[in-house]
Amino acid sequence: MREEIIWELRSDKVKELAKNGERFDGRKAGEYREISITTNISQNAHGSCRVRIGKTDVITGVKLDVAAPYPDSPDEGSISVGVELMPMASPVFEPGPPREDAIELARLCPR
Repeated sequence: MREEIIWELRSDKVKELAKNGERFDGRKAGEYREISITTNISQNAHGSCRVRIGKTDVITGVKLDVAAPYPDSPDEGSISVGVELMPMASPVFEPGPPREDAIELARLCPR
């Protein structure tokens, strides 16, 4: 609840700044945050990368496996998506089983 109230307070400020061609973090409207991409960061994945955009840090990995298709769709493959929202990313994320928002984010990924 507290996070929602804080967001509402900030959203008014962000909208006001946008009208003036400014941003919440002081950048100009067309000014990008620093972007860096590092590939092959995990030895446990078939492909992986770390993307940093300003202070936002995202790590992703891809693993592949060959398996028998489901009996009801013998000519199709399948994709399984998992999402982990780490506690160090935000105080609202907690360790343990995936929360509803992580499950929903995985469901929204294209299949």
